[in-house]
Amino acid sequence: MPRFVLISLVMLIGCHSAQEPEQPRVPVPNADAALVIEERLDRKEVITSELAIAQQPPQSEAPPDPSELQKSLTESTALALAADESPPTIEPDQATRAKAQQMVSDAVKDVAGAIARLEQLIDRRPHKFMLKHREYLKSLVAAKIQAAEEERAERAREQQAKIATERARLAAQAEEARLERDRLQQEQLERDRLEQARESESSMATRSSSGMSSSSSSGICGAPTKKGGSCQRRVAGGGYCYQHR
Repeated sequence: MPRFVLISLVMLIGCHSAQEPEQPRVPVPNADAALVIEERLDRKEVITSELAIAQQPPQSEAPPDPSELQKSLTESTALALAADESPPTIEPDQATRAKAQQMVSDAVKDVAGAIARLEQLIDRRPHKFMLKHREYLKSLVAAKIQAAEEERAERAREQQAKIATERARLAAQAEEARLERDRLQQEQLERDRLEQARESESSMATRSSSGMSSSSSSGICGAPTKKGGSCQRRVAGGGYCYQHR
């Protein structure tokens, strides 16, 4: 191999090593340059094949065997039943069931017989039953009387409350009516006072403009009245009478 070819290979290996920072640079003798190139080419092919395999999509798995599924389900069910700690239901035998039914029927007959005897006692001898249960009957009567009294007292309280409410309403209405009446009276008095003031002013104007001289000389008041005309009271020394002064 010529010398310049080896030098070129060595320089190429050095440039490639500089482009890969993860691999340390190792000085390679000139005699082993061809071996190093072949190893790196082989490594490149291995990496390329590995990348191709990694990029391939995963193959779909084969469907499971139905027999295997049934077997696993059976095993799971058996394990679940074995893990259940609830006690098994024990069915009573025929003798035990018959004995229990007989006891229930006897108890029902005893209760029915007691009720029948009590009814016969009440029907045949009611006075004896009343004497025997006198205190109980007295307590019942007293309870009913007390309940009736409480109900009557409650109704009386409700009636009194209604009456008080109605009285308060009527008193409020009466007070409103009285205030309204007082207001109307005050207004009427105010109107009367104004009317009297106007009449007084008009009478004074009439006296001053009409016959003051004649009335003074004749000794008659001459003041105008509400009914019309003039006052005919005589006065001494002229002027108006005591009512129209």
